[in-house]
Amino acid sequence: MAKKIFGLDIGTALIKAVFLDEKNGRRVLSSVGQRLTPAKGLRSESPLDLDLVSSTIKELVFQSKIDTKFVN
Repeated sequence: MAKKIFGLDIGTALIKAVFLDEKNGRRVLSSVGQRLTPAKGLRSESPLDLDLVSSTIKELVFQSKIDTKFVN
């Protein structure tokens, strides 16, 4: 069985995710989602700002129904 994989792009304006699954031996797009990157995003080294980015990613993964931890 092939690993399920999702792609994650953390940008200055948006955080985007795509989820690829395998059906009949081929990769198919199962889910796509995006969220606004928190205001300070990764430009801040504050633990509070980084926690906000982290929780935004977790929310995006949950709402996009991504069920794997393997990320590219």
